Amino acid sequence: MAIPQTRADLLNQLQPAYAKLHHELQRFDEKTAQNFCVESGTSAPAWRVKDLIAVRAWWSESLVQWIARGRCDDRTFELPAPGYGWNETPRLNNDVVQERYTHTFADSLRRLDFAYQEVIELIDLLSDQQLSAKHQFFWAGNYPVCRWISINTTRQYTTARTLLRKVTF
Repeated sequence: MAIPQTRADLLNQLQPAYAKLHHELQRFDEKTAQNFCVESGTSAPAWRVKDLIAVRAWWSESLVQWIARGRCDDRTFELPAPGYGWNETPRLNNDVVQERYTHTFADSLRRLDFAYQEVIELIDLLSDQQLSAKHQFFWAGNYPVCRWISINTTRQYTTARTLLRKVTF
């Protein structure tokens, strides 16, 4: 999947990816969301469907916060989260799973839906320059915000859908 270069490219990738994920999630309920969809690795426990959605919601929510803070030129936050470097995203993801362990599947779905809607609203608020040009927000560095949105939403939604399709009941 190519990194989008324009608002239209971004929306043409993001909206169908989310719609497909949302559709795939309709086969799950609180009970079936307890099924495992990500195998354990050397440093990570296995994830249930509800864990996967909690992590995807966290990344979408975080992206919304990064953009909102960037629009205010707030430079007082750490990425991807306080106490974590980019090379520690597996640990961060597992900490999100632990933090949201008691959350219901329905709660994680609501959070994911809400964050997705906020991302769409922020895309509408950002100018074409803010979406497509490098160095628009300090946290985006040498990359356009379009790239960050794509990586933290579209690509994660697509990967989640692939993992969910493998779940058997």
